[in-house]
Amino acid sequence: MDHAEENEILAATQRYYVERPIFSHPVLQERLHKKDKIPDSIGDKLKQAFTCTPKKIRNIIYMFLPITKWLPAYKFKEYVLGDLVSGISTGVLQLPQGPFAVISLMIGGVAVRLVPDDIVIPGGVNATNGTEARDALRVKVAMSVTLLSGIIQFCLGVCRFGFVAIYLTEPLVRGFTTAAAVHVFTSMLKYLFGVKTKRYSGIFSVVYALG
Repeated sequence: MDHAEENEILAATQRYYVERPIFSHPVLQERLHKKDKIPDSIGDKLKQAFTCTPKKIRNIIYMFLPITKWLPAYKFKEYVLGDLVSGISTGVLQLPQGPFAVISLMIGGVAVRLVPDDIVIPGGVNATNGTEARDALRVKVAMSVTLLSGIIQFCLGVCRFGFVAIYLTEPLVRGFTTAAAVHVFTSMLKYLFGVKTKRYSGIFSVVYALG
């Protein structure tokens, strides 16, 4: 009991005093050396935009080619197996369900439009040679379209035109997806039923193909 009473008396007699200077706003600003930020002029902003430094070049490379940033720190033995399995799984699902069929249909439409079935190939001796020359010409057209599409996509990526997808509404995207599915479905009907039909391209090609 005596020990408890001594603790109570000691706690009652203890005091804690805080002594510190009183800061006003000007004094606090002076102590912290905080200065008001002066906005840069247009000339300074242009100068900073066109200034070429190694750090700025490195950041630009990292922005357009992120692989250059994470590849040096990539742990090959630890990550390669999981990345390989996930890549194969994604590729297997992406090929039948992705835009591959739509792109193939679009390129095929361009090839048929530019090189129709009844085109006359110079130098064709017989029907077989004419067909082979026509198919070879269609392959060249498909390769040209693929190359031009890649160049255009690369230029759009450099110009950061991906923000346009933000303004596409969900009903619009669903409409394009449904239309692409209809085109792919109608183009596969002749192979499904084994019927040979004439190829159509342009407006109402789906209606003509079904007719």
